[in-house]
Amino acid sequence: MDQYLIRRDPFPSLSAADPKYQGSTGRVFAVNTNIVFKCPLLYEDDDFLTDEDEDEMEQSVEGIEKEKRMFDLLKSHPHPNILQAILCVPEGIFMPRLETTLAVRLAIPCVADQETRERWINQLVRAAAWLEELGYAHGDLRPENILVDKLNDIRIADFDATVTIGSELRLATIPFSKVDKTGDTLLAGPESEQFSLGSIIYNICYGFPPWTNFDPRSPVWKWMIAHRKYPSTPNCRYGGIIQKCWIGVFPSIEALEVEIDKLTTVQLVPRSKPARHHAWYLLAQCREYVARERLCLGGRVAWRLQLRCILVVWIVIRAVLSVFQGRSSLVVRNTHSINAYLSSPATLSSESLRTASNTAST
Repeated sequence: MDQYLIRRDPFPSLSAADPKYQGSTGRVFAVNTNIVFKCPLLYEDDDFLTDEDEDEMEQSVEGIEKEKRMFDLLKSHPHPNILQAILCVPEGIFMPRLETTLAVRLAIPCVADQETRERWINQLVRAAAWLEELGYAHGDLRPENILVDKLNDIRIADFDATVTIGSELRLATIPFSKVDKTGDTLLAGPESEQFSLGSIIYNICYGFPPWTNFDPRSPVWKWMIAHRKYPSTPNCRYGGIIQKCWIGVFPSIEALEVEIDKLTTVQLVPRSKPARHHAWYLLAQCREYVARERLCLGGRVAWRLQLRCILVVWIVIRAVLSVFQGRSSLVVRNTHSINAYLSSPATLSSESLRTASNTAST
């Protein structure tokens, strides 16, 4: 994208904020310590905007909408190691803010002991098998798209490239995507997904991705993968499975899961689920944020009045839920916020919301 393009953000408070992450399909902003917001890449229509820029924006919007549909499916078919959205709105997606990505965690030498590595591998394969059971392939499985939470458990994220099994893949990220001898990606299915899983397991076991001795821009990558010139896997109890994943031996990810379970020596204790009121607390924060931001955009009197009512309702709900969150001291403060809001014609700023939310999360 041209450096002179002017960013067009869906909410006023985002215009002065730097994205926490920006990729080819969208930007991710930190709303507070608990929540992030993902929106498509949009730019102002001016003299610097090219046809390529417009195509990229269109693809970004399409990717976000695809991700919303996937989150809708996962809402009714949840998995503990797959990220759940808090709220999907026309402007984008609100999601829980986790600690970091698996790529960042693995870049730290000796960051994981044997027990942690086994748990990560088991959680990863189980999550991929769950997606397969739903009829989908993630399509872009790599450490950058896997998040790590505060309990050091992983969650698969970024579903803008997710497709149904048997469909064409949208992305090919070397060395986590398998290609044929012509350099083309395979159809989405067990072979494509287990190759990605094999490369990630290699990364988890050795601390670095396969083929790190090649320049990422070199065509040697694709030639090596297409001709099955895979790295050796010495002194690794998962070495045989990694090689089988690269070759494409397993007929399904479920079959791979069975083999992984045979090698798992640690006891996988189910983590306690967050209380339901915590999920509602995050939802209330998101609804309150959206109402404030939309109110700042202006509009007709009736529309602004409706937003004011919605905002007050979610402030009250958040205040009540804060009691269950162990934040009873905030009830008085939230009551003062409502009174100040109702008595003033000016709306509270988004910065005030972030400050209150950050205080509530401490």
